[in-house]
Amino acid sequence: MLSWMRKNLLRRETRRWVDEGLVEPFQAERILNRYGTSLNDTGPSALGLLTGLAGLFAGLALLLLVSANWEQLPRLARFAGLVTLTAVLNGWGVLRLARAGTGGGLLFLGGFAYGAS
Repeated sequence: MLSWMRKNLLRRETRRWVDEGLVEPFQAERILNRYGTSLNDTGPSALGLLTGLAGLFAGLALLLLVSANWEQLPRLARFAGLVTLTAVLNGWGVLRLARAGTGGGLLFLGGFAYGAS
């Protein structure tokens, strides 16, 4: 599976090939379909950046919440809650990564939950 950056580079290069007449548009589409993209796909957007920042701030908020209330939380609740949250986020991220290739954000949040524990 190619990363979005490599897909973007491949898409730009095949557009150049079509513009230069090296390949026909249908050939370029067949090449790109092999890697899960097409000539008409758009590149990365601001939405991806905002989603990444939202994940970062959610992870930082989790760290702040846990550290501010660490002493007030019962020991079993700290252990069970953080281990469960870590397992759920990482498990969900691995499943999404295996099925759709888009579980990186959940794995990132699972890393924050692991750090909080």
